[in-house]
Amino acid sequence: MSEIQRYSAIRSQRGEVVSFGPYHNGEFCRYIDLLWYRRQYLMALIINIVVVLACGVLAALLVHEKAARSPVEVPIGAAEKMGLLNEMDAMKKSRDDYKTMALNYKAQIKVLNAKVDGHFSQLEALQARGQELDRLNKEQATRMSTNQGVVLEAKRILGVSHVNIVER
Repeated sequence: MSEIQRYSAIRSQRGEVVSFGPYHNGEFCRYIDLLWYRRQYLMALIINIVVVLACGVLAALLVHEKAARSPVEVPIGAAEKMGLLNEMDAMKKSRDDYKTMALNYKAQIKVLNAKVDGHFSQLEALQARGQELDRLNKEQATRMSTNQGVVLEAKRILGVSHVNIVER
């Protein structure tokens, strides 16, 4: 038997249930017998569709209400409002103080940068002067290394014209 048999109560001619089991004569389900199943299927399908649509409408309504809701306004007393206003004024004053401090720091940074630049220029001038003195000292040392250089330096610096160099 490859087809589905119908198991239901076998009724007598008076409508009494005799027993449960397949049709005793081997018949399969008749169309009239299937109408009850078809009605049950259609009722279940309609109920499911109605439930799904109701859930969809409810979900859409909840989402719309959540999105359309404005912020909740909580009333506050006059004392709280004055406290908040005082705090805001204090914050504005401290912000202004911070701004002036930042401007002062910027001005101090500019002054210090100018001083540092001045020190660098002084240092460069001193280094250039030191190099010049080193060069002059080297020249003088080379001139003083010979007897003739010593005589010329004595004439130039001391103004003495007769110099005798004695070597021992």
